[in-house]
Formats: sequence, structure tokens, C-alpha cells
Amino acid sequence: MGVYQSPVPNMDWIQAEFAKRDRTIADLTLRAQSAAQVTEFQTGVVDSTSRVLFDGDATVYPNALRWQYGYTPVAGDPVLLGRVNGEWIILSKLKSPATSMIEVVLPPASGWTSYDGEDGPSYTPGSSPADRFSPGVATKSSTGWVLAYGLYNKTTTTASGGVITTLPLGMRPAYPLQFNAVNNSTNATIQVNTDGTVTALSAIAAGYLSIGNIQFNPDITYATLALQGTWVAFGGAFQAPSIGRDSLGFLTVTGGAKSGSTAADLGLFAALAAGQRPSSASHTPVVTNGTSGVFSHIGSAVPSGATANELLWRSVWNSSNVHYQIDGAVWDDATLSLPWLTPHYVNGWVAYGASWAAPGYYKRADGVGALRGLYATGTIGSAMYVLPPGLRPSHQILRLTASNATFGRLDIHSDGSVIAGFGSSNAWFSADDVLFPTAA
Repeated sequence: MGVYQSPVPNMDWIQAEFAKRDRTIADLTLRAQSAAQVTEFQTGVVDSTSRVLFDGDATVYPNALRWQYGYTPVAGDPVLLGRVNGEWIILSKLKSPATSMIEVVLPPASGWTSYDGEDGPSYTPGSSPADRFSPGVATKSSTGWVLAYGLYNKTTTTASGGVITTLPLGMRPAYPLQFNAVNNSTNATIQVNTDGTVTALSAIAAGYLSIGNIQFNPDITYATLALQGTWVAFGGAFQAPSIGRDSLGFLTVTGGAKSGSTAADLGLFAALAAGQRPSSASHTPVVTNGTSGVFSHIGSAVPSGATANELLWRSVWNSSNVHYQIDGAVWDDATLSLPWLTPHYVNGWVAYGASWAAPGYYKRADGVGALRGLYATGTIGSAMYVLPPGLRPSHQILRLTASNATFGRLDIHSDGSVIAGFGSSNAWFSADDVLFPTAA
């Protein structure tokens, strides 16, 4: 395992968490330490006395180990362990090696708290009822995907540059990344910096903030995209627009651009080479000029037709070309013909049709769930379909998405419900480019 570090959580946060839950201070301190002060990770198998045979060792570790609140060791469990102040602690049970994920709770920065909202207490690891929100959590898959989820709350406005939380070492990008985020009933924009800090790009209103749109892969190799027309790299600290492919055949783009033509909807942004092309067209919200309240998105074109093999700039909704950041868009390679499963629609929702992505869900070999598709005609605020057991998150995930040329909110509940949380209308609603950690 790699080495990860994270800042020490402040005592105000620890005390607030203790006040909200009936826990011993020892349990709570252990959770805070294991989330924020782990200096090394290892894996192993636990026995009936809480002793562990570390992977690669011939003999069982001599001391019985403590474990993180929310997980009780069962003999034979494969477990993830972390070293905290020189002491090994059992953090959680692992899934099979191919699907195991590292999970780290992200303590809120000063002024922020974990969100306790409409669905009850924010986090009780291992025992939370369905649909309760989680605090900020970062996971990393065996294929390198860093996927964040969870909610924070603040009673005052956060100015541009204000810190929300910090990702640990091993889960940080090589270049600054920018993402949209759900902020109450609209959007905010956030930046993930190379030191792991997650900061406000523009002012964030008081209330709740979801980090569920953060998804990137720092472990794969990226190649520069062939920009079209007058588009050029933004420069500075930002990566030139680039594309990477993971070991399971999923493509993702990242980087900043400027100066391109925004004269027409579906204007060309970049060409995609063979092996980079999507199986269907998609809609992905992106960040323009770091500004909240401004809608723009990138679209991957269908692999045939007049605009084949391109990334498309959808300028009709935002004519600015000062700084266009394309982080987080992801799709599967069309040549793989992956077995996406068609959902059973409910509440009047149907596939939008035409050349846009057919709604579907897929569980990757690394345990990451994937969603795609453009929906229409259903009831905003209702479930579009229900994911099967084994392809559900452990807690409710909130993501910002595209809905009829403006913002929408996509909710993925722990009972499998995939919900159009809010949107401008049901003319179309996107669930494209969604990756999330599954609970099993």
C-alpha cells in the first residue's frame, strides 16, 4: 500500500462529533486519528483475538489490535490497517483484492462541519440507515480512481480561496482540478489543489455543500488532446487539455483551455483518436471562469455521424471562452462493447433517445459503479430507477448534473434509488459520466 497523510482535525470538530453521537471519547479520537493521521497502510487477515497476519508475513502480529469505530473484526476477515502514531489499527474490512478501496474520512476545515440534514445524522460507519448523508469521504480504487462524496455545512458564506477540507497524500492531483458542486439548491465551484486542499473557486453560500462531483485518476498516463479551431491550452498551473485511459478501458479528460470559438452550439473542441471514442454521446457539466451560477458543459460525440469522434463545446448556454476547465468527464471505449444494463424506469421516466447515451448502469471489476444516460418526461424529484443490490453506495451521494441546459441534482441512495433531485424541467436530465464507490 502507499503512504497517505492528512492534516490533524481540530478539537472543535472532534467535540462536535462527540456531542452528536453517543460514543466514548476513545472511540471518537480513534476515528479522527485513523482518518487524519495515518502514515502507512497495510492489508492482512484478522483472527478471533483481533491479531492480524499481515500480507506477506509468515507469523501473526503478536499484539491484539484496536479497531476503528463502526467495524467489529470477525475471524477470517481481510482487513485494511493503518499506522497511527506508531500503532497499527484495524480500519475496515476489505472487499476482494480486485475491488478493495482505501477510504479516508475528510475532516472539515475550520468553520465547516459535517452535514446533519434532512435525512438524519451524517455518519455512523457500518450502521447508518438508508439514505443518510456521509461526511466528506475520499476513496481510491485499485485502478487509481479517487472518488469523493459527502456533505459539509457552514453557517456563513465562504469566500473564494476558502478551504473546505483536504485530501490525503496519494489522493492528490498533479495539477489543479475544478469541479461543480451542489450548494443548497444551486451550484458552486470548487478547486482541488496539488497540496490536497479543496477550496472555493467563487463564493459559496451558507448551507450545505456536496463534494460528490470530485472524480479523477492521478495514476494513469495522459496524452495531450488535439484541440480544434482556435482553442489553446489555458497555461499557468493548469494541465493542457489531456485524455487518459485506465486499465479497464474507461477514458477521462482533464485540463484547461481558452480562446476558442463559441459562435455555435456543438462547436468542436478537440478530436478523439481511435481507442478514445465513446460508445454514446454524453453531457457533462464543466467549470467556466471558476464562476458559480454559470452553466456550460462538454459533450462526447457519438462514434459515427457528421460530428463523429469529437469533444463538443456547448456554447449556446455560455459564450465565455476565458477559462474552460474540462476535469472529470469520463466514458467507456466504444470498441469494448461493455455490457451496460438497462434500468427499469419508474415515475414516468424514459430514455431521451436520438443519438444520446442510452440509460444504463455497470459495475466495474474494481468495484466502482458507473452510470450513464439521458432521461426525459418523468417527475422531477422522483426516482428514475433502482440499482440492484451490490451496485449501491453505502450512503446517499449528491452530484450536480445537467438538466435541460441548466443545473440539476442527481441523488444516488443507499437503497439503490437513482433520483432526479432537482432540475429546470423534465425535457431532459443527464446521468452521464458518474462514477461512485459501491458498498459491496
